[in-house]
Amino acid sequence: MNIYWYEHTGAHNIGHFLDDMCIPFYGLLKSQGLLGKDFQVIMKRNPDSSGKFVLPDAWNFLSKHPVKYVDSHKNIGNNFRKIMLAGKHGGVDRNKLIDLPSPNKHYKNFANELLNYMGVKREKPKRIVQLLRSNKRSIVNQKELTQGLQSLGLEVYTVEYGKMSFKEQLKSLQDCKVLVGYHGGALMNTLFTPFNSSTLEVLPYGWAYPRYKKVATYLGQNYIQWTNPDVSKTIINYPTDFDTSVTPAQNRAILDKRQYKKGSKKYNKAIALKRYFQHQDTIVDVDAIVNIVKKII
Repeated sequence: MNIYWYEHTGAHNIGHFLDDMCIPFYGLLKSQGLLGKDFQVIMKRNPDSSGKFVLPDAWNFLSKHPVKYVDSHKNIGNNFRKIMLAGKHGGVDRNKLIDLPSPNKHYKNFANELLNYMGVKREKPKRIVQLLRSNKRSIVNQKELTQGLQSLGLEVYTVEYGKMSFKEQLKSLQDCKVLVGYHGGALMNTLFTPFNSSTLEVLPYGWAYPRYKKVATYLGQNYIQWTNPDVSKTIINYPTDFDTSVTPAQNRAILDKRQYKKGSKKYNKAIALKRYFQHQDTIVDVDAIVNIVKKII
């Protein structure tokens, strides 16, 4: 049996799990004729996720064996190949290394084959699907936003994927015309919406992240984002010593960690400030978002 040690610990939410793990592995396995066959992936246990495995149904599509979590690869002997995301191997011994391919060119085929594996059929896009978050990074005036979207004349289907099976999640997306959601892993579900649909991502003040724009672009979908421009509309979830009155442009400059040496005080402050803004709740401009969706439909 082929055994792979995957040097990655960020597969504990749907976004990272699909984009950093399932889809790159899909590309690798397809190229080697191993899709659905006898191989084992071993990963380092992520202390933040307590070994929780996201979307086992999606992984079953790829492998007969669930991912095994260990504290160190020293516990698995020497009969393994090391896998890392493309270009991130550093000084690793190339004889024991396999680069996972970039997921970008595999999005469409992966989505189509997984839907077929799960027995889910695509339908004609006809409704707005709104992703609901119940913990950090939520839309405070969610009820008002829902009412505003309903005024456009399309059915608005609000879903909370943490309470649904994976197959139910997939089915909920097959007639989606516009996917609306606050920044978070659930937006990776744009992968399973019709390829002629649109995704509207709501972003918190002072925060930008290109993952879901990248996914939509490679799928040939329409991607739009609305970013909170007003720090007074940010709801503070925990205290901070940072100056929250700076402009979004200034925040973006601060958040660009590439200008700082890793481990320096400025770097650490940039990371902390990024996370501070990333995890806040937001009072959205309902009229602005509704007008964006109106132009899409």
